[in-house]
Amino acid sequence: MRQQDTSQLIELVTGAESLRQHLRHIQSASQSEMLWFCKPQYVAMPAGSNDAELEALSRGVNYRVLYEKAYFEEEGAVDNVARAVRAGEIARAVPHLPLRLAIADRSIAVCPLVPGGPHEHPGPPTAALIRDGSLVSALTALFERYWEDAIPLSVDGSGNATDIHTAPQSLSALDRKLLSLLVAGLGDKAIATQTGLSRRTVQRYVQRMMQLAGATTRMQLAWQAARRGWL
Repeated sequence: MRQQDTSQLIELVTGAESLRQHLRHIQSASQSEMLWFCKPQYVAMPAGSNDAELEALSRGVNYRVLYEKAYFEEEGAVDNVARAVRAGEIARAVPHLPLRLAIADRSIAVCPLVPGGPHEHPGPPTAALIRDGSLVSALTALFERYWEDAIPLSVDGSGNATDIHTAPQSLSALDRKLLSLLVAGLGDKAIATQTGLSRRTVQRYVQRMMQLAGATTRMQLAWQAARRGWL
């Protein structure tokens, strides 16, 4: 049927509420894996409102989510990511993502086709729901390519960023949280907003970590943190 009828391959979804329902449905129906590109300024599903993810995670569905660094500049973003990671989400960060995207079980994908939503365009969003085929395979390959270069993010039960391996004893929980945000690409002002610290305090913490790592620049700090397994 899909070879004869293109509506079996691609379905247009118009309007925020319809898009929300489809996103919830594919998560509820997923059996093994969900892949996401998460950009700032939501189109249909506000940050922190995706309870379908928590339900799917509880069923054993694997979630891998790539966050664009600008996402972390929004109020409450770090707390939302921490909540999901504590529930089992595997999160990474990249400087920029090419589009919004959700892929369920590598067999169905949802991505907006034109700007829409409260932050991008006054009109209703229009998205494509794409079923099994070459386009889903291509979108999955795109996700995997970005995933390879992304920075891993992790949090402990208190919402602080932690290392995947072993960090030095002198690296505190707050140090690790700041380091995670720094490597994700946030500037001092955004980090200060997310952590409730002053900008000057953030800069002092970063300078101390640079000394611990023997780094003279923040780029060297990020490289040393990755090499030493601090992230």
